[in-house]
Formats: sequence, C-alpha cells, structure tokens
Amino acid sequence: MARSVKLVWEHWVHEPWVVNRPFEAALRRCRGYVQGRLLDVGCGRKPYRALYAERVSWHLGVDVPRSPRHAAEVFGDAQALPFRSASFDAVLCTHVLVHLPEPHQAVGEMSRALKPDGYLILSARQMWHVYTPRDYYRFTAAGLRYLAERHGLEVVQVIPVGGWWARTGVKLASWLDRLNRRPIRWLTEIPLGLAIIAAQAVCACLDTLVFTSDDVVFNVLVARRTS
Repeated sequence: MARSVKLVWEHWVHEPWVVNRPFEAALRRCRGYVQGRLLDVGCGRKPYRALYAERVSWHLGVDVPRSPRHAAEVFGDAQALPFRSASFDAVLCTHVLVHLPEPHQAVGEMSRALKPDGYLILSARQMWHVYTPRDYYRFTAAGLRYLAERHGLEVVQVIPVGGWWARTGVKLASWLDRLNRRPIRWLTEIPLGLAIIAAQAVCACLDTLVFTSDDVVFNVLVARRTS
C-alpha cells in the first residue's frame, strides 16, 4: 500500500504530466498506422509498448548500450540501423532525433527499414530546455516534414503537442521541485508537492482553452513509405 501511494505521488509531483499526457494521447491517435512488425528506435524502457501491443506481432527495440534501464533486444545506432531494408511494417521513434548529430541520416535509415506502405511515427521537441550534453537540435513541424519528404516518405499528418501554457506548467513544476530538494525537504515535500500538482493542473486547463499550434513543446509526425 505504502509503495503504491509513493508511486502515485512520484507520478503527480515529480513527472511533467502536463505534457506527457497529451503526448501519450497523440501516440494513441496513431495506433491505426501501427501493425505487424514494429521497430522501436531509441526504445529505452519501451514506455509505449502497451499502446500498440494489440496491433503488432513483434515489437523490437533498438538502443545504444549506454542507455539506462533499456529494454532493447538489439544494440545499435539510429544513424546506421543494423537491419535489412524493408524489414518492418512500422517504425516508432520518440524524443530521439534531438540527441543525434546527424538526424537526417537517422530518418533515412528509418525510411530504409520500412516496407513499402509502412508508417513512421516520429516525435521531436520544438520548445524545451537543454538538459543533456547530447542535446543538439529542435524541430518545427516544417523541419520534420522536410526530413521525411527528403527520404521518400509521404507525410500523413503532424500532431502538435503541448502549447505555451503546458510549457509554463513544466517550468513552474521544475522550479518548485528544485526548492523541494533543499535540506528541509522533510518539511516542504507535501506543501510544495501539492503546489506542483496545482500548477500543472491549472496550466493543463489553460493549455486546452488557449492552444496555438505554432508554439508547442512536441511535434508528432506520421509518414508513409511510398516505395
């Protein structure tokens, strides 16, 4: 019971659910494009496995060996995938592109790995703070479209995720969480935790009411391999 309460608290207080929830909703909208053999590029712990489990016959994850707590079956580089051409019915790649020195090369490799009429589901950050040494790029919807079309993919749609208010909610939550890491955390955990929940909840509501697609946190692209 105590562990369950802790996990719920960690989710609501220490995760940016104000953007994670709409992002997962966007991926859920893409379920109809996924079937058969799915390649998950930069899979990490395969956090979206359950979204597509009923649609696929095989969910193969590839990641670099240094990836923490990975669920990859294969180690490899997204810029030089270790698979034959036209091997997969769908390719999923989330939040990986910004960390690659040659993102155009990675999109080319994902396109190569797709069978004709297969689909690529690709997400990338447009507005986000720099948070690792290997954080190289940001991508607008137009940027993702360009990369896809350059490599023989027909863009089906681009889904914008998280507007200005969602980003503000993340920043507020991050600032409050930093305050909560001082030596008096035993005293501030509950009041600051509740403040984090309230800040994200208010910003999530405002983001739903006042949303502009040109000022977003993420873009999710769906594209089809034409030949």
